[in-house]
Amino acid sequence: MLKNILYIILIVAFNGFSPEISAQNNFNTEELQNQKKTAIENEQYRLAKIIQDEIDKRNSPLYNSNPEWKKHPEKDSVINLLELEKAEAIKNEQWKVAAYYKTEIDSVKNSVNKPQIIPNNTNKREYALMQISKNKSIAQKYNKSTIDNKSTIENVSIQQKIKDSEDNSNTNSRYRRSSLYTLMINDPNRMHEKVIKDAFGNYPLPEKFNDHNIGPYLIQSSGVIKDRSNEIANYLNNNNVAKELVSKWFNRKNTGAFDMELVASRGEYDASTYDKLIAQSSIRGSAILTDAGEELIGNTFVVVNDYKFTNKEEVANQTKGILSGVSTLSSLAGYDISLATDVTKVGVTIAGKGYIIKTTSYLFRLEWDETIANDFYSRYWTDDSKIDIEKIKEFDNSTLFKLRYIGSQDAWADVQSSIFTNKSEEDLIRIATIRATDQAIAKLQRKFEEFRTKTPLFSTDPLTAKIGTKEGLEAGDKFEVLESLVDANNKISYKRKGVIYVKKGMIWDNSYVPEEEIKNIPKQEIEATHFKNSNSDYYKGMLIRQIN
Repeated sequence: MLKNILYIILIVAFNGFSPEISAQNNFNTEELQNQKKTAIENEQYRLAKIIQDEIDKRNSPLYNSNPEWKKHPEKDSVINLLELEKAEAIKNEQWKVAAYYKTEIDSVKNSVNKPQIIPNNTNKREYALMQISKNKSIAQKYNKSTIDNKSTIENVSIQQKIKDSEDNSNTNSRYRRSSLYTLMINDPNRMHEKVIKDAFGNYPLPEKFNDHNIGPYLIQSSGVIKDRSNEIANYLNNNNVAKELVSKWFNRKNTGAFDMELVASRGEYDASTYDKLIAQSSIRGSAILTDAGEELIGNTFVVVNDYKFTNKEEVANQTKGILSGVSTLSSLAGYDISLATDVTKVGVTIAGKGYIIKTTSYLFRLEWDETIANDFYSRYWTDDSKIDIEKIKEFDNSTLFKLRYIGSQDAWADVQSSIFTNKSEEDLIRIATIRATDQAIAKLQRKFEEFRTKTPLFSTDPLTAKIGTKEGLEAGDKFEVLESLVDANNKISYKRKGVIYVKKGMIWDNSYVPEEEIKNIPKQEIEATHFKNSNSDYYKGMLIRQIN
């Protein structure tokens, strides 16, 4: 009987649940009352008190069966590990040890409830990386398993604060976005290296993407190299980035377990529907899982930015009066002829009063097809209901997941110097870095069709969408209007309903502006880009995608 009571304590002690046991036991208040009675009969008064505390908690009007920390898998995983240690201590009647673990559990739970305040001028990506390392060290401290979890990179709540990847719509309509992970080449010898790094670290990911950042964001390198594609590909392969992207998609915990919460959230499906399909091994031919793979996981991209800094005076001095030799000189400066020519077009007086940030952006895509999906679900899938150690090890050693290199694109931005503004040099460089990054993504989308994203129509009278200069729009740009269709199996397809064009003089200026400067910007006459070739069949929320 005592053994039975101690077994119950694994579930209810100190406000926690063990994942292995809770899947098999779900005791109601009446059953807990009976367990408390049995504990008293066996003179196990401490145990009876613990059960009574659980009963009191459940009877409280403040009781929440789905607490906030349950929504953070990395916290939940740590708490589960601590609960197992605490339960073991209770079983051995080591009350002081159990109390210690109770304190640790409460600390982790409270860390979720307290809002994280990021200090001003903090590099948010750096801060997020520190939080990830901290959470991993906590998990490793209490994880007695021999499972090698070196490939697991956990998502942390701070990443949601940087960019809410689950609810990032700018209209009342939600739609399936591509997912993006961004990194940069970090050259310690680059001029203004720290300013550029911090600007990138605080770069607001475009709202048309789901934030799929997994932590590390710097690739250490040095020197001016015209093509870094091989160097970057080696880094991504050596650091198992493709596998880490998959781990994030399936919310891999420190225990090695997966779940479908993120896939379901971004795909607007019920997670239990996915779980049932996987449990029944009805993977092949399942429309829902195929749809999720095509629409979500298969549209996961990695962009790596390599920045160069110079001021326009240097470029102008090299090109002034000797345009016949501009190709050689610009090559020496690390720039192509188009950049040097663009600078000289505006004249030396203006060209010599500002800065240029150029970025070469390299684009990769996660390979995910039906074969890879079937292998993943059949060979590697394990969840909290049944942890399969062999599948965990097999996933850790897997070489199945790859990133495919698509191509690169140059972009640049200039910001006028203090002759036109009272901003500091560092502020100007930050602004230029972010604008160059925005332009690089816009140019990558124009150049590579598979990277093009969909955007919902914001209104139909007038016909508008919330995209503009940041996306590199030009008058006459052509977009197809798509209607989403869902078949009986919940599989989504798109039907073209027409073609629209960007109106001249009606492009919304949504270029990056520092938050503290927004109030000083004159109000625009338009709040979205206007299109021509309207149609009565169009309605708000329909998707548009550029086709030229």
